[in-house]
Amino acid sequence: RHHPPRLAAAAPSKPPSAAVVIGSCLSLSIVSGSFYAWSMLLPSLQASLGVARAPLSAVFSLATVCFTAGTSLGALAVDKISPSKAILLIASVSAVGLLLAAAAATPGSPVCGLPLLALGWAAGFGSMSGLSYSVNAKISTSNLFAGRNGVVTGLLVAGRAAAPVVATPLVLRGLEAGGAAAALRTL
Repeated sequence: RHHPPRLAAAAPSKPPSAAVVIGSCLSLSIVSGSFYAWSMLLPSLQASLGVARAPLSAVFSLATVCFTAGTSLGALAVDKISPSKAILLIASVSAVGLLLAAAAATPGSPVCGLPLLALGWAAGFGSMSGLSYSVNAKISTSNLFAGRNGVVTGLLVAGRAAAPVVATPLVLRGLEAGGAAAALRTL
């Protein structure tokens, strides 16, 4: 009688090192901190969407509300799912949100501009930027960093502060290459 070969059991995975966790969270801080690059996008968004500044300010206001909701609900979410799954969720939804915002900002695009921009930038990227702040705070105060919580928290908050240094040249290159749509795809 023939028996199919047995698959070897997967070796139990060990938790990631503190350096890997800090690197992942720091990257997340820098990317989500680019949320504040919005002001650099305004002139190009006005031109590509053919709207005044007020409707675009409303989009950023909505994004700020979504950011706050993401931050507030983030601690609860991390308690329900692992930090690595939360980071994957944040990265995925942020990327989709930025791509939707880029599609909305593409001149001559057949998609509806301002509503899609609000969906992508505010609901997608804004809420995940807030969630990332909360996730980083939760991770930095975890037992993994016992005795170093203050240093790790400071480092991750500094990552957010470093976002303009990293994002500004990228956004400027994107704006020069193809306006707000290209800049949003670059983020």
